[in-house]
Amino acid sequence: MDTTATTTIALLTKDTEGGIAPLLSLQEVAAAIGMSPKTLRHWAAVGKLPWPLIRIGRRTLRVRALDLADWIDSGGATPVPRSRRPGRPRKQPKG
Repeated sequence: MDTTATTTIALLTKDTEGGIAPLLSLQEVAAAIGMSPKTLRHWAAVGKLPWPLIRIGRRTLRVRALDLADWIDSGGATPVPRSRRPGRPRKQPKG
């Protein structure tokens, strides 16, 4: 396990009573759940993330560690990808 995932897991299990819940970057979230950061950025762009995002400034996106922990505890169901539309039919070879 790399250090990013270890750090993320430590943040998720840290007691935040009376404090501010830690915020995780999409890269840290991806490392914690074993997904590609590119997939998470795409899901964020189309609004399919199963937890709320916190936008800091114009470009920085963060996830509350408690929201991620709740999602993991609930079974971690991911959005079902939309089926692709059928493309143009292929021509049948003559013969």
